[in-house]
Amino acid sequence: MPSPVLFYAPRLVAATLITTALAGCLSLDSKPDTCSTEVLAPTTQVLSPATGQVGTPVTVRYTLQIINGCGEFKSLSEQRSGNHIYLSPVVAYQGCVCPEVVSSYEGSYPFTATQPGTYIFHFPSATPTPLTDTLVVQ
Repeated sequence: MPSPVLFYAPRLVAATLITTALAGCLSLDSKPDTCSTEVLAPTTQVLSPATGQVGTPVTVRYTLQIINGCGEFKSLSEQRSGNHIYLSPVVAYQGCVCPEVVSSYEGSYPFTATQPGTYIFHFPSATPTPLTDTLVVQ
């Protein structure tokens, strides 16, 4: 798996560009513009228990930022590489004219380890360095 910085940096740049384009939603043709997009959302906080047991579910809680009133949480996808779990929250933005209100979404990711070890959860942030949290499973 590539470095977490290399994994998330291009996606955050793309998300920023798409969001900027969404804010300006102007159409030169006669068809109405739908002004909708989905972007990788920056995570502002990640919390998981410090330890866990094999076969016992734990909850990893996260908070992400929604940059305007037209956005809402859509999904959370995961990609695993050994004991590293890369989580990608997606926010859907619908609308051409959106209130400039920043809000937060609090979500949870259920995780059950099948073997002992140290697990690291990676979430994208607003900076090139992802937010991480570590869980030690016995």
